[in-house]
Amino acid sequence: FKPKSWSFYKLYRYNKVYIMGKTKTHKASRKRFKVTANGKIKFRSPNRGHILGKKSGSRKRDLRNDGVITGTFAKKIAAAMGE
Repeated sequence: FKPKSWSFYKLYRYNKVYIMGKTKTHKASRKRFKVTANGKIKFRSPNRGHILGKKSGSRKRDLRNDGVITGTFAKKIAAAMGE
């Protein structure tokens, strides 16, 4: 039997069916990002954990909102998270 392509040959070598490996979830990404229903990626704003006394009120207010990632980078992060 002649394989159609190299990937096909790896799957069906010697008439034995090999199951392809699953992509592992990147655990650090899973902890830091959340995928919304529309496919956007939410993340917690940096610089708001501690040492807040020297930051102005308006700066801290702006840091309350979560950041959003869209586009190609969001797809890469979602793929790393196993979405």
